[in-house]
Amino acid sequence: MHAGVKQFALSPAGSSVPCYELETVFVVRKFTSVFDVVLSAATTMLRLQEWRSGKGSPPAVFVTQHDPRLSDRVMKAHASQYVWFRKIFVLFSRHTFMNTLRLMNPASADE
Repeated sequence: MHAGVKQFALSPAGSSVPCYELETVFVVRKFTSVFDVVLSAATTMLRLQEWRSGKGSPPAVFVTQHDPRLSDRVMKAHASQYVWFRKIFVLFSRHTFMNTLRLMNPASADE
């Protein structure tokens, strides 16, 4: 899916459609749970300032989960998939609380 969206985003047809991808973070940050929100927000603000001053690429979009318990409820709906390591992931993962999405086709940000 990612490869197809990326190919579309970089094509002439996709240049006018903003396409985003989940930003990869260091494994330690990935499992810092809600504590990574502060660092991600600060990083996003710094990138925004750089981009506004004409340096760097557009900043990542900072997306928060308004109800972190939703991830747990959704996983419980698939009981056969909700094994011990996925329970730990839901509990400690930053993705339960927030995500940062990076623009795949920066040209669409200029329009």
